[in-house]
Amino acid sequence: METSAPQQQNALDNLEGEIISGRYKIIRRVGKGGMGVVYLAQQTNLNRNVCLKVLNPILLDDADAVSRFEREAKGLSRLQHPNIVTIFDYGRDGNLAYIVMEYAQGETLGKYLKAHGALTLDEFLPIAVQTLKGIAEAHKMGLIHRDIKPANIVLCELEGEKNFVKILDFGLAKLAQGGEDLTKEQQLVGSASYMSPEQILSGISDTRTDVYALGVMFYLMLAGQKPFTGSTDNAILYQHVNNAPKPLRLMVKPEQNIPETLCEVIDQCLEKDAQKRPQTALDLLNAISYALDAPQIMAGYSSMSLAKVELQKVTEEGENHPSAPPMPPVPVSNDVDSDSESSVSYASAVSGVGSHPIDVSSISLMQQNNYARDARDRKILVIVLLCVAVIAAVVITAIVFHPSEQTLPAQTAAQDKSLNEGLETLYARIEENIRNNQWDDAQDQVNTLEAKASPDTPDLLLKIDDYNTLIKRGKLLSDAREKVNAGQLEEAIELYETLLKKDKDNISAQNELDAAKQALERIPVLRLELPERTGCSCTIDEDAVGEPPESIRLETGTHNIQITCPEYKPWEKKIMLEPSDKLTLQVHLEKMDAAPAPRPTQHKSSGASHKSSNSSKTESDPFGIAKPKKGKKVGDFYYDD
Repeated sequence: METSAPQQQNALDNLEGEIISGRYKIIRRVGKGGMGVVYLAQQTNLNRNVCLKVLNPILLDDADAVSRFEREAKGLSRLQHPNIVTIFDYGRDGNLAYIVMEYAQGETLGKYLKAHGALTLDEFLPIAVQTLKGIAEAHKMGLIHRDIKPANIVLCELEGEKNFVKILDFGLAKLAQGGEDLTKEQQLVGSASYMSPEQILSGISDTRTDVYALGVMFYLMLAGQKPFTGSTDNAILYQHVNNAPKPLRLMVKPEQNIPETLCEVIDQCLEKDAQKRPQTALDLLNAISYALDAPQIMAGYSSMSLAKVELQKVTEEGENHPSAPPMPPVPVSNDVDSDSESSVSYASAVSGVGSHPIDVSSISLMQQNNYARDARDRKILVIVLLCVAVIAAVVITAIVFHPSEQTLPAQTAAQDKSLNEGLETLYARIEENIRNNQWDDAQDQVNTLEAKASPDTPDLLLKIDDYNTLIKRGKLLSDAREKVNAGQLEEAIELYETLLKKDKDNISAQNELDAAKQALERIPVLRLELPERTGCSCTIDEDAVGEPPESIRLETGTHNIQITCPEYKPWEKKIMLEPSDKLTLQVHLEKMDAAPAPRPTQHKSSGASHKSSNSSKTESDPFGIAKPKKGKKVGDFYYDD
């Protein structure tokens, strides 16, 4: 017997003590979300703690989804950055699909913000810069997060600071797009509050959608509230598409020490037009560095003590000469503490300290030292020249005897450049056709992409998957609309519901589905009750409908129903239907050889015939059409209340 979704979920919730794939021993559950259940586990063969995410089986209900999951995990496992949780392993064990990740022990940014409220500049900068550096590394590799939010940022302790960022669930949000049983809360946290306008309208995601989500998160960190709030998902999504957020500079307090230039950069991230935002996380990091006039935030770091960075510009009154070019930022060494002598040298380099007058008495000593240094330099120069000569000889020999091997890298680079330019052109054409609802053209171009793909191009395979998903969903929506226009509401409703199972946040599909259901409710329903259907035929308004249906939807107005069955006399009835009517009509068939029913007796005294009891209960319209009262049995009719 097939296991139901609730039973599957209950099984996922009770894995403590289990050993997955023979090497991951489950210790305890540490979280639960729309994608599945997260456990702390011990990797027994390496004796280390890991985070093991067991995916909800409803996300992997077909072979295509399983293949996609494996490609996603393989692509994401290439991400290696200190601010991104590393994916160690992935696989399946029976009906369980899992991902094994680095165990980041700390507090989520969401909990931190609930406890601290709006952050000061000193609190904001370390978290923001580390997050941007991690996301920028992924963007450089062509990977998109798709679910940036405070719940996916963990603040760990490192070198005494409790603000070392680890980014969770990178790119895994795409796996949840097929989930049918996600709760309203999970939909809100996972999509509505941080979703960009283009995601809502077209479903297309790129690096700029990540930038939009970063803008929402940074706005929350500094303002203490999100730019858009509402009681329902649809209300929030509507605002993302149509409303402008309140400028951040009006939301921050003076004691937070937030420069207006930084507010402007974050406001720019929330532009409706994706072209007007910073295009990648690195662009956003550069913009923040420029806005704060703090190039040092681009340098390497270990403990991330950016709270101590001086952001003031060196003025003309300082030690630098006003006509001198600005000193370039000097990276801080990861191996030296901030209080060490090297840190003083770094500060001196930035501020220009060291231009004091030289004592004249020390000149002769300096000259002696210069002579000794020149002699040493000449020896080094001779050695370097000899090494260069040897290397040159080796290179010339290689060129003479292996000319084809020397030209191969240049040819390969040229081929790679040509391929990339061709792919970018194809991407642009596909996305334009998707925006214009030209699904067949888009699919033909995706098929061209597939011919260029191979197992060695996982990024291209993921891109193809994205386009195929968008095309399938777009065609479903177009087909549903065609059914509505043709009046085939039941078929349209089925298509809308199929689409929403795959794309739960599609506002257009949800609104159109609701409208189709309301329109369907207004169409009258006729139910036919008769003792025999086999061999019978039904005609409605001179249109043959085949065997008499148990129920049928008809337009509002007058209809003539005719039923013919073997060995029975033809049966006919005229009815009138109003909007939202639900009418049950009893069909009384009379045998061919049956005696004719007796006529009603006439009373000569009155000269009028008595009406039957059934006739006395009916109302007649001006055309003599039977119209029973609702909620009662009237002759051959039943009207539903």
